[in-house]
Amino acid sequence: MQNFQSSLLSFSHSRLPCSGSCADRFLFLSQVVTLKHLLRTFHDDRMSCPSGGYSPSGEKPAAVFSDWVHHRLVKRVPFEPVSIEELQSVHDPQYVLDLFSGDVANGHGNTDPRVAESTRWTVGSMIAAAEDALESGLTCSPSSGFHHAGHASNHGFCTFNGLMVAANRLLQHDQVRKVGILDCDWHRGDGTNDIILELGLQHSIVHWTSGEQHLPNARAYFEWLDEAIKAMRAEGADIVLYQAGADPHRDDPLGGVLDNAELSERDRVVFEQLVAQGIPVAWNLAGGYQRDAEGSIAPVLEIHRNTALHALAVLQEQQANHRKFQQAFFAADDDRLDNCDDKPPRYLVQKGRGIFNQRKLRLTKLDLVQTYAGHLEGTPESISHSMMINLERRQESRRFPATGFVLIRPGVFPLPDYRFQATLESPYPTRSGDSDDRSRLQVCWFSGGLGEPVDEMVFSALAKINWDAAATNYDRYDG
Repeated sequence: MQNFQSSLLSFSHSRLPCSGSCADRFLFLSQVVTLKHLLRTFHDDRMSCPSGGYSPSGEKPAAVFSDWVHHRLVKRVPFEPVSIEELQSVHDPQYVLDLFSGDVANGHGNTDPRVAESTRWTVGSMIAAAEDALESGLTCSPSSGFHHAGHASNHGFCTFNGLMVAANRLLQHDQVRKVGILDCDWHRGDGTNDIILELGLQHSIVHWTSGEQHLPNARAYFEWLDEAIKAMRAEGADIVLYQAGADPHRDDPLGGVLDNAELSERDRVVFEQLVAQGIPVAWNLAGGYQRDAEGSIAPVLEIHRNTALHALAVLQEQQANHRKFQQAFFAADDDRLDNCDDKPPRYLVQKGRGIFNQRKLRLTKLDLVQTYAGHLEGTPESISHSMMINLERRQESRRFPATGFVLIRPGVFPLPDYRFQATLESPYPTRSGDSDDRSRLQVCWFSGGLGEPVDEMVFSALAKINWDAAATNYDRYDG
């Protein structure tokens, strides 16, 4: 297993003030590479079926994956369902047979054979994601319903323990001596504990489950999370299986103490403290039971989407800096331009590439804010001249010293899904500068999704501005 820490560039993380739950800020790359792959996600339609019970988890994989595809966050990876024999390597063999024959009820309390068959795909997804993470560093299984399933029993919407089946498979790899299970579902992973004890894996699996605690508030939750992550490192986990449950939310009927922003912060901490430090992570969905006024699980989808956004941010940085992806950034690639869906107009990309190369520009930072229901940072304002002026003033006040700022105003309302901001530097001054000066500029624009290659978005933005008029000169010796 390669160490993904090998050549990561350090970066700072900060947050913009925001009032909307979706207005969390995701910091991307210190240097940027075109995203060749999105978040590798092991999904199959056969993972989902109506469970016939209270929990939406039976149908959640399809709903979550559809939401991620809509926001252009993921790449589907095919996989095989788990075999009966591999389920029996972790669970009592007779329990497995009885469940598929209908003699034992599943975790949803029924004997529907469709539910039983779907578990072969959810567990198979978790196994495939875990093994893939050993090579790719970060993967996702959009699965739920694992941690209450014990060696020969089930409850709490969990039928088979995909975490433990995946961990058992990982321990067969020569490069894996210890597996971490970081269970951030709101409820106790009692089934996981049961199987660890039954199979005598106490020295091979590091298991932390937040449900064993009675965490009264967000501060206590993050103290527990910090301790859990430190334990994963200290005990030498070679890979971590992360349950990014949505049910710790304070509005969840079966949870919780965190709000959307705090759940988002949880995911950021996990991915930055594990993946960005060289420990591969395979993550799944776990619980989440909120519904909106229309009865849909939209609040849960939003939480899982934010997890995917944080995972994608870390993945992009990892790809940009890992030696496997070292390449000439912003290299011309006409074939990719021709085959990219939803790409900026070709003439803008070509014009912007010319400016980028002529100025010998360097992209030093890229970040984004997700707009909230088509508004900016949760505000009820509609798009207007005064709103954009206020945005320009706010962003200019936050810019680095000796850095220009330009806003490319959106031409539509509701606003596109994301607001991007890039900091660009040139070794040359603008026309008004001294020969020893450099120039620097922050460019802000709006875009409908994350599926566009980053370089093309930057080139398109450059084509719409006047560098000499917008950039600020600074002395190269004064910074």
